[in-house]
Amino acid sequence: MGSMAMSALYTSYIRLNSQVTGSVSDVNLATLTIDQSHNYNTVNPVLQSSLGMGWGSYFAHNNMHFDVSACYDFNVFWSQDIINSLLNVGGSPGNMLLQGLNIQARFDF
Repeated sequence: MGSMAMSALYTSYIRLNSQVTGSVSDVNLATLTIDQSHNYNTVNPVLQSSLGMGWGSYFAHNNMHFDVSACYDFNVFWSQDIINSLLNVGGSPGNMLLQGLNIQARFDF
């Protein structure tokens, strides 16, 4: 058994900057504070896939069902590590990868 899906996620980030510049006189009677906000909007793809095997069987005159499956899941979120870019640390947004084994048992009556 297997499945694959792809999605597009829209995300909106707001970056706030505070900057203090200069003084009005030599005794620092007043300072100028500038607050700016920058919006960062993006659409990023997401890939989800699963590949595995399963087994199921009916019993008790087809009144009950037992099912067991094991799948390996793999998810890719492109350009989701945006924090470094918003903090001006540098670099481009990184990808986030999630993967692992998923084991399920199910009993229907």
